[in-house]
Amino acid sequence: MEHNAAPLPANDAVVTLTCGGQGSFMFYFPVDIYGVDTMGADYVSFQVTMDVEGFNDVGANGHFIDRQFSVYVGCEKIIGGSSDLNVVLPDAITDESVLHGVPYALEVVMMPGQVDERTLTPNGTLAAVDDGGWSWCECGEFGDECPSETTSTSGDSGTSSDSGTSTGD
Repeated sequence: MEHNAAPLPANDAVVTLTCGGQGSFMFYFPVDIYGVDTMGADYVSFQVTMDVEGFNDVGANGHFIDRQFSVYVGCEKIIGGSSDLNVVLPDAITDESVLHGVPYALEVVMMPGQVDERTLTPNGTLAAVDDGGWSWCECGEFGDECPSETTSTSGDSGTSSDSGTSTGD
């Protein structure tokens, strides 16, 4: 099976922080693979190192992120797994807004064995501004981490004098 490897983001690209479906903040990097012989494999492994200026001490090995990903490249529709690189924020980042406007450098190595080793090294700037879809991540998977919203008017004791009966008028 032959695929092509397209660059992830172009150099100097802005990569936006999003709230993923599992309730985790992540940077999403689509992977398009073409022109690469995967030797019949449905998954290709990538070693991903991401450096973020001022935040490389929060992840493994002196990097913001340093880990291996397996990306689905097969032709069948997938159930589970991923066909993209989803870089989840390290737990040490508790205020996502501190990443806004910060430069990043990414190194993505297609691991040898399944394909010929190839390295892509895009860089750019991070964008971390709530686009209206962050509440899922900010409140936890079931919304149980967000404070309940209550409203009260001055002098309201929070009790009701309605007995719940109707006069039938």
